[in-house]
Amino acid sequence: MTFWLILIGIVLIGVTAVAIYKYDDSEFSKVTDYSFLDMWTNKKVHAAYKLMTTLDHVKGEHKVLLDLQVPNRNSSEFIDALLIHESGLFIINVEYKKGWISGREQDVEWTQLLHNDKREFFRNPIHNGQRSMYALREQLPEISADAYKTLVLFTDVCSFQKIELHSKQVDVIKTKDLKRWLTNIDTNILSPTEIQTIYDTLKGMSKLKKHNQKSVTTQPTTN
Repeated sequence: MTFWLILIGIVLIGVTAVAIYKYDDSEFSKVTDYSFLDMWTNKKVHAAYKLMTTLDHVKGEHKVLLDLQVPNRNSSEFIDALLIHESGLFIINVEYKKGWISGREQDVEWTQLLHNDKREFFRNPIHNGQRSMYALREQLPEISADAYKTLVLFTDVCSFQKIELHSKQVDVIKTKDLKRWLTNIDTNILSPTEIQTIYDTLKGMSKLKKHNQKSVTTQPTTN
């Protein structure tokens, strides 16, 4: 019995060591300075790590920035993730909603249908992405407007009742569909040099860095 307990302990230590090594070698660890322990104990950091890991699976030249705060006249626009890819700039915002989601691209508000037919309304998340796009265009005047795309990413705890879109530059999906969605990115708009230039221009606006925050909230922000 003691032998098997020791063996299991050795295996667990080995698996943990490999996981820590992979994390420490990840791009997320390098750009945020958060430790493996931070990633597992802080819900926001863990969610950001999972999102960046998924985005990094995309084929083609790319860079990823997380938790951007982009100046926009007298305020700021917040972007959960920006995928700078050879096929364009993808503004990605995550919605943490439950129940059944309904909305049209042109609506001011969308609907969240909960238990007992309770309805709640929230701002059209596509419009949030569009405001972020205009703010980015002020920072990147040399990049064509056609390069920008908006992706609203709902977590898997909700369901889509009726989502109506009409623009090719906009998409709304759930987290479980992100990997498949990334396989459809295949056009070439940005060169490797442009990707690096955009990254260098915006990286200072990323707020998901340990030295930038005294503490990080343990619950994701709901738009």
